[in-house]
Amino acid sequence: MLREVVSDIRRMKTVSELLDYIPHKALEKASYALLCVLCALPLFSILNCAIFGERTNGSDLVFATMTYQYDWACLVEIIGLLGIIAGIVALSKSVLENRRSGNNVQDFLRAHSVQLLLAALLLWSTISCALSDNMEKSILGDGYRQEGLMMYFSYYGIFSLSYLLGSEKYRKNIISLIPLLALPIAAGINFENEWLRTILNYQNAEYANPFMNINHAGYYLCVAIMCSAACFVMAQKKCKALLLWSTAFVFLSAALLINSSLGPYLAVIAGLVIMLIIGLLLRKNIWKRVVIIGILFAVVTGVYILSTNRLSKDTERLKGDITAIAENDEAKEVHAGSGRWPLWTAAVEFAREKPVFGFGPDNLREQYAARNLKMDRPHCVPLQIAASLGIPALIFYLLALTVYIVLLFKKGRRATVFDVMLFSIGSAYFVSSLVGNSMFYTTPYFCLIWGMALRLKSAEPVKT
Repeated sequence: MLREVVSDIRRMKTVSELLDYIPHKALEKASYALLCVLCALPLFSILNCAIFGERTNGSDLVFATMTYQYDWACLVEIIGLLGIIAGIVALSKSVLENRRSGNNVQDFLRAHSVQLLLAALLLWSTISCALSDNMEKSILGDGYRQEGLMMYFSYYGIFSLSYLLGSEKYRKNIISLIPLLALPIAAGINFENEWLRTILNYQNAEYANPFMNINHAGYYLCVAIMCSAACFVMAQKKCKALLLWSTAFVFLSAALLINSSLGPYLAVIAGLVIMLIIGLLLRKNIWKRVVIIGILFAVVTGVYILSTNRLSKDTERLKGDITAIAENDEAKEVHAGSGRWPLWTAAVEFAREKPVFGFGPDNLREQYAARNLKMDRPHCVPLQIAASLGIPALIFYLLALTVYIVLLFKKGRRATVFDVMLFSIGSAYFVSSLVGNSMFYTTPYFCLIWGMALRLKSAEPVKT
């Protein structure tokens, strides 16, 4: 088989012959396989944690970071690089087919407007990297974040892989895989069993492995919870499927509450509200299941509140922070949003200082240090883009999101239930990103959801 392929390629004389030789189905199957591997990376990380054992001191923490996190980042970059190659091949085939069919170039560009806007964002990031004070860090990211320009390219590659999934079966399988593989992580958070937490290398609630930070674990759980909600809404009227996804939803929601990350918790609420509103506007027949899943989330929240007052304290603190900001209370503003408010205001200043190309990817630590702030990120992705890459980069990012939203609403009643679910999942992550960081183990899921969501298909018979 391989010899025949090599022999066929050797006989080719033009690039177009090579492009014609590569079938779309092969690109789609390869993309699906790579995305399945991407979804399994958290589980891979947990297995690595189990092998290396429980962290006990600072040196062990560094060792763990240099092993499973470094491997994880490398695997994301490899998957993303393969995605860029697949995306270039697919785009080249589309250009060739468009030229042969004699279609309007403007129509072709309009159909790929989101990809072009994200490509412009990537190009702008490259220029920003070249102009930064620390180009090495801008390319590779620091030892903890590992999110420099190379990782940006990987995100674009993952987006391209998910966009190549024309099969709704493949896309639904991916959405199902994310929450199922998140269950072992949730088990380590939910249960205080010493043996289980040792095996999973969960030292304590402060380090929600494999993400090294409770907020990072929260971003991941936010996506996993919304995916489980989507699976429940889309499940056929079979008790086993409904029981499976409702149980997964409750279990993951409990993990998020125990994890004590308020931003992702509020993002899930926003995602469920958006799911209900968009569902009522575009697919009214799903509202009952959305209400059921919302009630389950409220019940889990109620049980958690009765068992601990942590959520109540966080909510009261949030109210106090908003009041302090509204009243311009400088003494309290410093601590507002768990210290996020001064990071946000400083990021706005950074964007004003270098509005065109910013300070470069992952190059804000020195700027924050100059303001006596011991952080390297604004903890708000739009502000991070503006301060690191420049305001034009933020415009490209927001325009790409806007184009997708317009496409969905232009589709109107022809939107499928799956379209609504993908929009809701992506919306929840975006809300979460307004108070959080992008990271190599959570941002790929947003790219994955966004790429699949753009494959808007004609409405299919609803099976609910």
